[in-house]
Amino acid sequence: MYIFLSCPLLEGDVPTCYYSIRIEVSAFVIETVTKESYILIKQRFIDMDQLVKLRTQPVSALMQKDFHTIKGSCTVAEAIQLMKKDHQSGLIVEPRNDDDCYGVVTEKDILEKVIDPGEDVHRDPWNTPVFQIMSKPIISINPSLRIKYALRLMKRTNVRRLTVMADDKVVGVLNMSDVLHAVEELPAHDDNVAL
Repeated sequence: MYIFLSCPLLEGDVPTCYYSIRIEVSAFVIETVTKESYILIKQRFIDMDQLVKLRTQPVSALMQKDFHTIKGSCTVAEAIQLMKKDHQSGLIVEPRNDDDCYGVVTEKDILEKVIDPGEDVHRDPWNTPVFQIMSKPIISINPSLRIKYALRLMKRTNVRRLTVMADDKVVGVLNMSDVLHAVEELPAHDDNVAL
C-alpha cells in the first residue's frame, strides 16, 4: 500500500510546481498516522524546497567578494604565502595589460606543476613565476547566473571554482565549497523519524 503526498513549491503566493512522493506503508501504519507524522513528512518537502531555492539563487548570493589577486611576475613561493595567510585555495592572476586576460593559480597547479611535476622536471618555487604555472584563460560567469548552472559548468569543465565577472572586471569567485557551506547552513531534518 502506498501513500502519495504532494507539496507545492511557492514563489510568493503562486505555486510554480509540485513535489510528489510515494511512500510504501503497511495498513497498520495507515491507521496510526497522526497529525505529527504528517507534519514531519511535510517538513521534508519544506527542506527540499529550501534546497531548490538555494540552487536557483544567483551566483552573487554565494560568491566570495573578498578574493585576492597576484601579478603573474610574482613567484610561486609568494603565491603560496598569500594563500596561506588568507586561507585561500586559489588566486586570481591579474592581466598584464588591457589586451591580456585574467588567469588563476591554485593549490593544485602548485602541487602538480612545481612540487611534483613528474620525472626529470624540476621547478624551484622561489624562482618560478606564477605565469608559468597558472591556468589561463579562466572560466568566468555572470553574477546573475543561477547556482545550479554554475555547478553544471564546474562539472563539465572539471574545475572547482569559477570567476564571477561584470563589465570585464572580476567581482567575485564561486567555489564548490561555497555551495556546500550554504547547504550545510540549511535547517536539517531528522532522518531517524519513523512513521
